[in-house]
Amino acid sequence: MSIYIFLMDTLYLQQRYQYKSFESVTVNRDWIWEDATINILLEQASRALGELNAFSLIVPDNSEVS
Repeated sequence: MSIYIFLMDTLYLQQRYQYKSFESVTVNRDWIWEDATINILLEQASRALGELNAFSLIVPDNSEVS
């Protein structure tokens, strides 16, 4: 249910020549959270993904070796 509400807030129906299409609203806007700890969790997740990306460059990929 919350996904549906989220989509309805970010899309609107635009009349075209002979059809209608869904257009998205601007993405680059301020986000307001009900709980401020979400910012901390997003920062931690972003840092962990960066570390995982760096680690994947160090470890050799042996999936192609038979």
